[in-house]
Amino acid sequence: MSAIARRPFAEIWRTAVGFLIEPVDRTACSRVSTDGLVVAVIGLAPGCGTTTVARLLALVLARGSDSDAAVVVSDERPGRRGSLGPGGRLARRLGVTSARGCGRLAVVPADGLRGAVDQSRGRAPVVVDVDYGANWAVAASLAHLCVVIAGADSDSALVALVADELTALGAAPLVALNRVESGSTADVLLPEAALAARLVRAGMRPTGPLWDRGSGLGDLCRLGDGRRQRVALDPAG
Repeated sequence: MSAIARRPFAEIWRTAVGFLIEPVDRTACSRVSTDGLVVAVIGLAPGCGTTTVARLLALVLARGSDSDAAVVVSDERPGRRGSLGPGGRLARRLGVTSARGCGRLAVVPADGLRGAVDQSRGRAPVVVDVDYGANWAVAASLAHLCVVIAGADSDSALVALVADELTALGAAPLVALNRVESGSTADVLLPEAALAARLVRAGMRPTGPLWDRGSGLGDLCRLGDGRRQRVALDPAG
């Protein structure tokens, strides 16, 4: 029997997870606090990955929070309540009965948006997952800035129209193209990364290009007026 076959499954699993998931390194994180920051992530096409991008951004912004966690307002709930970890602790601190822990995220249903924003002030960043077809007006009015999510086949005229409407509310949004590697002037290009996306949806930080690009998106959000900078993140960079 090979050495690998003799190893307990739990040990093999821990090794694999340790390879895939980035360890928490608070010294490498920007010390600009993200507590209280509210970002609305708005999907402009069916299946464009709004929920994944919203959770990715929340995990990035959580690095700037003393709680090392973030609130995600979303109608896609975790499969079961997670009481352990930063997300579970933050969910309990919010005092929102419907909040559930999911790794480093506290997930609150969309009908608890205003309460989540109020309870998160000074405690954690909030990312609002506004899926395709949902009304984004309330989320945009409560957010400090917005991120528009589109795909390679998205209607550029629709992206421009929504961006103009959001600009009229106060600030030009960031534009992120999901599952796109190159060839765009969007602020951020997010690559296809199925395994990393599964980790993100479970509230865990992955490694690799998706995390690197998501970190770039988070940096723009932290900069405030960074959304006016046109950034093309080179896949090879």
